[in-house]
Amino acid sequence: MKLVNDTKAAAQPAPEPVTVAHGTNGAINFTVPADVPFSRAFDDLSVLISSALDAVESVAVNEVPGTDATPTWSAVHTLQLAYALVQGMHGGYTQHRKQARG
Repeated sequence: MKLVNDTKAAAQPAPEPVTVAHGTNGAINFTVPADVPFSRAFDDLSVLISSALDAVESVAVNEVPGTDATPTWSAVHTLQLAYALVQGMHGGYTQHRKQARG
């Protein structure tokens, strides 16, 4: 993925961070254009992981009693780790940009 300088990208309409195409065989293909600004992609990644985490937590909480929920909770914990990592990276990136601007 080509990273775009955010100051240049701000002067132009921002591209959609993810495009969706439906294949002839019914498959859904997601594409990230090369000209998406890094900060926009980072923001959207955080939202996507948070949304996935919410969905999987909902499934885990509503597991049928007596079934093995271990795989579902494993997915929840993996998404929690990924979300914490992305949030930490996003915070560091934001702080770095603020310091660079003075």
